[in-house]
Amino acid sequence: MAATASPLDTGLTLGNAMADRAYSAVDSGLHAAADGVERLSDSIRTPPPALSVEDEVDGVYHSAAARLVNNFRGQLKRGLPFQLSLQNVLSILDAIITSKFTGGLDDRLYLLEHALTFLSRYPPNTVTSKELQDKVISLLWYDLPHPPSSLVGSKYQFRTADGSGTSIWHPEMGVAGSAYARSVQTLHPLPANQLPSPELLFDTLLKREKQVDHPAGLSSFFFAFANFRLVVIHSLFHTDHTTDPTQPRNRVSSYLDLSPVYGSNDEELNSIRLNDGTGRIYPDTFADSRLLHMPPSTPALLIMYSRNHNYIVKKLLDINERGQWENPPPEDETKRQKQDDEIFGTARLINCGWFMSTIFGDYLASILGL
Repeated sequence: MAATASPLDTGLTLGNAMADRAYSAVDSGLHAAADGVERLSDSIRTPPPALSVEDEVDGVYHSAAARLVNNFRGQLKRGLPFQLSLQNVLSILDAIITSKFTGGLDDRLYLLEHALTFLSRYPPNTVTSKELQDKVISLLWYDLPHPPSSLVGSKYQFRTADGSGTSIWHPEMGVAGSAYARSVQTLHPLPANQLPSPELLFDTLLKREKQVDHPAGLSSFFFAFANFRLVVIHSLFHTDHTTDPTQPRNRVSSYLDLSPVYGSNDEELNSIRLNDGTGRIYPDTFADSRLLHMPPSTPALLIMYSRNHNYIVKKLLDINERGQWENPPPEDETKRQKQDDEIFGTARLINCGWFMSTIFGDYLASILGL
């Protein structure tokens, strides 16, 4: 007995058939539009401007408008880098509806992720591709709040232990010890006694019985960097359980400032610093003791960033741009501490730059499949 297709499968089949017909109709229309643009260009008998190699196709020079239409038409013939799925349809419908009525998007439908995946698969170096990329970049730039401009002077030259002063005009924004903020409200809140236990979540999501290679070729180090909380949880979240549970506070800052290595207050920061005028920290140390309870791969990553700090310090002292520092350090305690603060702060900025480069260049790219 043949299995009966589910309503979802039937709907997707019909949707794909409708999409194929729509693509064919659009292709025919674009073909006619391209021919019309060419005839219009030929009818205007004005001397054409200087044409480049990009304007020549099969020995014939085409106008920019016709090339744009033909590029898009060619992409339709090859097949759009986009798969019609229920998730994609819901994302597009949400974008249309909310842009008309509410002015916001539901991040749970991952419209941005679908758009970035579409762009990554779209043929590069085309007029359409460049215009789409410009639109997405403009959307991201103007939609997200920007950090304020920096000021000239030494007050905000280096990062602070608790993250204060990262925003010059709002120095307390994101500081360690602040209350948590919620930007997406819970639609169906559950009481605590109905939530699954952490042990059950761990065994269900992370426990495995045998070695299984990741289909994208990712190693376990990726998950040590992500799932074992080096990036997301330990860098950005540390709930203070000594405060009112109805008003939880975060003991770390809201910034990717390598707080697991450097700490989130002056006491933790000073516990790893040598303060000998060289800007170094104690070898193979980090400030956040929570990471000692994690699998070995996670502390190993922190040790790498700890060693990288001292490597950067050595390079800074070797280069010693403009001869601004003394090596060996000055004997005067005030001058020695000032030099140590400058070298340490500079090395920390560079180390955090490496950290964020890994996040944006490797970690997020792997998540998005780019």
